[in-house]
Amino acid sequence: MLIPNLLLMHTGANQVFWIVREAFEKCDDYSCAAKKLTTQTTIAPVYFIMAGVNPYEGMVLTRDRFKVANIRSLTVE
Repeated sequence: MLIPNLLLMHTGANQVFWIVREAFEKCDDYSCAAKKLTTQTTIAPVYFIMAGVNPYEGMVLTRDRFKVANIRSLTVE
C-alpha cells in the first residue's frame, strides 16, 4: 500500500491528518468542516466520526480515496 499512497501524494492527494488539521484551523462551523472532509482527496480510505455544537450536527463519514462511500447523519426518528 505504500507505493499507491506515495503516488497519490505526488498527484495532490492529502494525508488524512492534514485534512483534519485544516478543518480545525480554517472552519468555524460544522458545515464547513463537513464539506472539507467530504470533498478532499485522501491517500487512504478513512472514516470520520464528527459532531457539531447544535442539535443533529453529527455524522459518521466513510470514504475511499476519491469519494464518499457512506454518510450516516444524526436525525430525529
